[in-house]
Amino acid sequence: SAAESKALTDSALKKRQEADDERRQRLLASQEKEKRAVEKRRILIEQSVTEKKMKSQEKAMRAAELREANKLRETERLLREQQKREEWERKREEERRELLRRKQEEVFAKQREVERRRRDMETKELEAKQRREYELQRKHDAERERQREQERMAALIQHHNNSLQQKAMANSYIKKCEPTATVTTATSAAYMPRVVVSKLSPELTAQHTTVPTTTSSSNLLKVLDNESMTHKPDPNSTYTKPVANETFSMDREVEVTSSYDMTPPPKEHDYDNYDISQIASDDDTDDESQPRKRIPGWARGQAFIKQVHRQYSKPYKQVYRDVKEVFGSGDVLLEAFKTDFDLMFPKKPLHPKYQKRTSSAVWDDPPARYRTANESINESFL
Repeated sequence: SAAESKALTDSALKKRQEADDERRQRLLASQEKEKRAVEKRRILIEQSVTEKKMKSQEKAMRAAELREANKLRETERLLREQQKREEWERKREEERRELLRRKQEEVFAKQREVERRRRDMETKELEAKQRREYELQRKHDAERERQREQERMAALIQHHNNSLQQKAMANSYIKKCEPTATVTTATSAAYMPRVVVSKLSPELTAQHTTVPTTTSSSNLLKVLDNESMTHKPDPNSTYTKPVANETFSMDREVEVTSSYDMTPPPKEHDYDNYDISQIASDDDTDDESQPRKRIPGWARGQAFIKQVHRQYSKPYKQVYRDVKEVFGSGDVLLEAFKTDFDLMFPKKPLHPKYQKRTSSAVWDDPPARYRTANESINESFL
C-alpha cells in the first residue's frame, strides 16, 4: 500500500509537473502571441499614421491645387465679368450715342420742317398780300374809271345843256328882234325838244344879252355855235355849278328845271357775306327790292349736296390720309415721344443663386476656405 501510495504520488506529481509545463507553455505561447499582436498593432498603428500623414499631405496638396484652381477660376470669372461689363458699357454708350444721334436728326428734321412750313406760310402770305393788293388796286382803278366816266358823262350832259340853252336864248332873241312871221319860221325851223338843262350862268347871260339888234339870225346862230365850240369843257376836268340867274325867262317851248334825273350807283352786294350791320333792326327788311340776301351758289342745290357727300362719305383710308396731311403721322409722334426704358433702367448683374445646403457630414473642404470663396464672390458684385 505504501508502494502504491508512493507510485500514486509520483504519478500525480508527474501529472502535476506536466500540467505545470503545459500551463507554462500556454503562458509562453500566449505571451508570444500577445507580443506578436502588440507588434502587429504597432505596425498597424505606424502604417495608419503613415497613411494618415500621406492622406493629410495629399489632402493639403489637393486643397492647395483646389485653391489655385478656384483662384484661377475666380480670376477668369472676374475677367469675364469685367469683359461683360466693358461690353455692356460699350453697348450702352453706343445706344446712348445712337439715341442722341436719332434725337439730333429728329430735331434737325423738325427744324427743317418748321423752316419749310414757315417759308410756305411766308410764301402764301406774300401771295395773299399780292392778291389783296392786286384786288385793291383793281378796285381803285375801277372806282377811278367809274368816277372819270361819271365826270365825263356829267361834262357831256352839261355841255349839251349849255348848247341847248344857248340855242334857246338865240331863238328867244330872234323872236324879239324880227317880225312875227320870221320869228315863227325860225322857231319852227329851230324847234328844240324838251330836254333837262341846268340854270344859266351870269357869264352866258351877259354875253348873249349884249348881242346887237342889227345882227341877222343866221349870223347869230353862227356866233353862238362858234362860242359853244370855243367854250367846250374838258371831259377830264371837274365842273362847278355857277350861281343861278333868277331874272332870265325862257319861252314855253323850252322847259327849264333846277336839276336833272340821274340813276345813282347801285349798292354793292356781297352775296357771300351775311353782315348783320346791313340788316335793319325794325320789322322791315334792309332792302325792299331785295328782301333777302341771295344764298351763295356753293350752298344751294346739287353743288352743296356733293360737297356734303364728299366731306362725310369718304372711306376710312381717305379720311386717315386727310388727317395725316393736317396733323402728321402718328408713328412720327410716337417715335418722337418714345420712352427708352433700357436707358432709364439699365440692366444689372444678378446675384448667383446658392444651392440648397446639405449635411455637414459630406463636406470636402474646410469652412474657412468656403467662407473665403464666398467673400470673394460677394466682393465681385459690390
